[in-house]
Amino acid sequence: MREFLKTKGFKMTPQRELIFRSFFEMEKHVSVDELYDRVRQKDSTVGYSTVWRNLKLICRVGLAQEVNLGDG
Repeated sequence: MREFLKTKGFKMTPQRELIFRSFFEMEKHVSVDELYDRVRQKDSTVGYSTVWRNLKLICRVGLAQEVNLGDG
């Protein structure tokens, strides 16, 4: 993962690694809130905006796709 991100111009920070690892461990469709809860169980210092930005990054580099379900 580290090398993949490097080829895309991004660094793998400890928080980013935790977020990416948590995302891929969930093995299902996940909301920002669900991912945030999972990450906070492992490291309570990670903020919501950090999780949100990294989830957007996961989509931007093509490892996931954003789906807007509206209010549902």
